Amino acid sequence: GAHFVDNLQAYIERKLFTVNTGHAATAYLGNAQNYKTIAETISNKELEEKVLYVLEETGKVLVAKYSFNPEEHNQYIYKIIGRFSNSHIIDDVKRVGRSPLRKLGRNDRLVAPALEYMEVFKTIPNNLVDVMAAALSFYSEDDQESVQLQQLIREKGVSEAFSEISGLEEKHELVKAVVSVYNK
Repeated sequence: GAHFVDNLQAYIERKLFTVNTGHAATAYLGNAQNYKTIAETISNKELEEKVLYVLEETGKVLVAKYSFNPEEHNQYIYKIIGRFSNSHIIDDVKRVGRSPLRKLGRNDRLVAPALEYMEVFKTIPNNLVDVMAAALSFYSEDDQESVQLQQLIREKGVSEAFSEISGLEEKHELVKAVVSVYNK
């Protein structure tokens, strides 16, 4: 049942920008509304729609970059959302959201597709921006990175903190957009 491909990197990035981005988005958005599990979060139709919008943004990047069939990629997105909604899998929002410093890094699941989106489409990926702002608010006393994140924000302010974490200059459009949403 293995599916052999010519460009493995395309499928690795597809997994990162769909499964991992979607999982993180669900966790950070769910955490912001005090949901406990991924399945509970995705059962909220507004949040499910928001995660779908995030994956549409990352999907546009993948389709443009690797020429994935848009309809097949859309089916892949819905398959992943189906996994997230499985109520038999107890996947804790705090567990999935842990390590926000890494997940907000320049080459990881949130910032990397946002930068590529901006490069290809010359506009801000608003849904990814909303998730990054939610990630900056993430806190779990059991996750050292989230403790460090909140300390960094208290010490340096959200703009400087996000700039440092993402490796982007404070004046970068993405940093300004994320900070603007965070401050709202």
